[in-house]
Amino acid sequence: MLSSPFGVDLSRNGQAGDKVLQGTRFEALDGMRGYAVLAVVLMHARWTPGGGYGVTVFFVLSGFLIAYLLLNEQERYGKINISDFYKRRVVRLVPALYFMFAVVAIWSILLAPEPFGIASAWGMIYGIFYFSNWAAAFPDLFPFGWLGTLAHTWTLAVEAQFYILFPLIFLS
Repeated sequence: MLSSPFGVDLSRNGQAGDKVLQGTRFEALDGMRGYAVLAVVLMHARWTPGGGYGVTVFFVLSGFLIAYLLLNEQERYGKINISDFYKRRVVRLVPALYFMFAVVAIWSILLAPEPFGIASAWGMIYGIFYFSNWAAAFPDLFPFGWLGTLAHTWTLAVEAQFYILFPLIFLS
């Protein structure tokens, strides 16, 4: 049984036979993910404000799940292997991000009107190093702080920085 610091069994929600955790996936969180995606999509379509709440939900879920993974590893093995944690995060995030960069690069070279091509090039540089959030927050300090078609990568940068810092804080 994996329990929280408050003695709550995290593998069940307290009702007999009603599993919250299925394998390594919390099925109960899928609905929250769905609403978060919907909030972000509707905001980008300019149908409703509030997409920021969806992003916040993603950040909260990510924090919960990373804490869960680290607690689970600590409980199962008596320690946390930080290098394995970082390798798993890289394998999970980088391939999709780089595929998206390839698609945006091709689009920028072949079809994008200026200034999208230049903004996308800078956006890729910031994105590769997971620095997009800082470029978006302080555009006067960064060359071409506007990220163009890659503006959404600021959330990935925040998440990557969280992945880097949280295990270190968790272990201290």
